[in-house]
Amino acid sequence: SLFGDQPQNELVLRVQPNEAIYYRMLAKTPGLSSRAHEVRRTDLDLDLRKLEVGRLPEAYEKLIHDVIQGEGHNFVRADE
Repeated sequence: SLFGDQPQNELVLRVQPNEAIYYRMLAKTPGLSSRAHEVRRTDLDLDLRKLEVGRLPEAYEKLIHDVIQGEGHNFVRADE
């Protein structure tokens, strides 16, 4: 590898029952004094269970709720 023996970038999409999306990537160390090959692992994490947002809907529960409420933004129109 160009940066030596470094771990690979990693994109993880986890589905039920523990849904999460996270991206582990190598990023250049910030600052003017760092060299181009100085990188560190950085995580971009979207795990809603860590946010304490309350109860999360099940797989199709939100879609069924949108149908009942008349919300059509998640569905294809008849003319498409």
